[in-house]
Amino acid sequence: MRVYQDLIKGLMSLEIDLFPSNYGFVRYFPPLDDLPKVQTNKDREIGFENITGKLALFVYIPFCTGKCSYCFYLKKVNAPKKEVNEYLECLKKEAEISSKRINGHRISSVYVGGGTPTYLDAEQLKGLFRIMNSAFDILIDGSFTFEASPETLDKEKINILLDNSVKRISMGIQSLDDKILASIERRYTSKEAIKKIMLLKKNAPSFNLDFIYGLKNQTTLDVMNYLDLIKEIQPPSVTFYQKWFFMKDEFGTRSQKIKKGESLFGIIAKKELIAETMESLGYLRDGLYRYVKKSADGCAYCKTVWGDNSCLALGLSAYSYINGVGFQNSKSFAEYQKLLNQNVLPITRKKILTNEERAIRALVMGLKANGTKSCGVSITEIEQRYEVKLTPETEKFINELVSIKALTVENQRLFFTQQGSTFAENILLNLTERQCFSGLD
Repeated sequence: MRVYQDLIKGLMSLEIDLFPSNYGFVRYFPPLDDLPKVQTNKDREIGFENITGKLALFVYIPFCTGKCSYCFYLKKVNAPKKEVNEYLECLKKEAEISSKRINGHRISSVYVGGGTPTYLDAEQLKGLFRIMNSAFDILIDGSFTFEASPETLDKEKINILLDNSVKRISMGIQSLDDKILASIERRYTSKEAIKKIMLLKKNAPSFNLDFIYGLKNQTTLDVMNYLDLIKEIQPPSVTFYQKWFFMKDEFGTRSQKIKKGESLFGIIAKKELIAETMESLGYLRDGLYRYVKKSADGCAYCKTVWGDNSCLALGLSAYSYINGVGFQNSKSFAEYQKLLNQNVLPITRKKILTNEERAIRALVMGLKANGTKSCGVSITEIEQRYEVKLTPETEKFINELVSIKALTVENQRLFFTQQGSTFAENILLNLTERQCFSGLD
C-alpha cells in the first residue's frame, strides 16, 4: 500500500480532488450542463453531412422495474405497456428523421442501454429491432450490445436478441450479497442472479457481467464470491465499476478526508484483488474497467464513442456527438414527443466544439477508452489532427502525473499505471476543467 500512499499524497499536492461533491464518471465532453440551450427549430438542424470516421448508434430505453440507489440516469419506473408503446412510436419517428440526416452512413456499432432495455416485452423488443433495421444500414458483423437485468431477462428474450444480430448481452449483477443487493435496491436475490447468469452462459455466445466494488458496507467476501463465480463460469467479458460516492459523507470536509483512510485503502485492496485474479485467469484489460477473454469480446461501441468518432443517440435525454457537435435530446417526454410531432429532432442543448475542445475530448475520452498499457493515447497525434498544441501548464501537469506514477509514457503513448487507474476519473475530471490545448501560432 506504500505506493498508493505516495500516489495519494502526490495527487493531493496537485490539488486533484479525490472526493469531489459532484463525483461521477466522465461520460461526455463537454459536460452536458455546458451545452447551450437550443432556442429555435433552425438551431436543431445539426450538420450531419460528410460524417468522417465510424458512426455508432445508441438507443436509450428509460424503463425499469425500480430505481437503484446509485443510479443517476433518467428513468421511468414500472411504466404501463401503453406508455412503453408510445415511447417506441417516438423512437420510430426520431429514427426516421435521423436516418435522412445521416444520408445512408453505415452504423458500425450499436448499443441499446438504459434504464433496462429488457423491460420491454417480447413483442416490444421485436418492434424496437424493426425500427432500427428499417431506418439504418447497420453493419451485419458490427458490434451490437444490449443491456439486460436479471429480473427482466428470460430465454425468450435472449433468443429474440440473438435472432436480431445482438452480439453481446450485458447484464448488471453488481453484487452477490443479498443484503447489499437490498441496500442498493436491486430487485433480485443472488440466487436469482446466478440462475440468469447460467442462462446466458448456456444460450449467449458472448456476454458481459457488471459488478460494483466500493459499495457501502460491502465486504471483501462479497468480492471474493463473485470472483469465485467468474473462475467457475469464465464469462467472455466482465466489467468492474468502482464506486465511492458514499465517501463524501464519511470523509466530510477536505481537511478531514484522510482521517478515515482505511475506507479508501479497503477499496484499493478490492481493486488489487480483482486485478490479480483476472490476470491469473488469463483475462486481458479492455479500457479502464473491463476484462475480456479475447479482444473480440470487448465493447467496440465504447471504443468508437470514446474514440474520435461520431455517435448518433436516440431517445429521451440521449447525447450525440457528430462532426464536432455535441447535442442532447430533451429530458421531458412531453417536449420530446411534441418536437418529433413537428418533424424536428428533439434536441434541447447543442454546442459546436472548437478545435481546442475537440482535442480535450480526444485526450480525455481516449484515455478512458484506451488508457491502459496495451493502447494508450498519443498527444502528438491529437495535436496534428486538430492543429493545436498542448499548453505549457498542461504539459507540466501531465509530467507531474508521470513523476508520481499516476501516468506513464511508452513509445510516445500516454496511459494510466495500475495504481493511477484507481484515480482515473478524478484525473480525467481535472483535465476537463483545464484549457489543455491552444491554437497554433
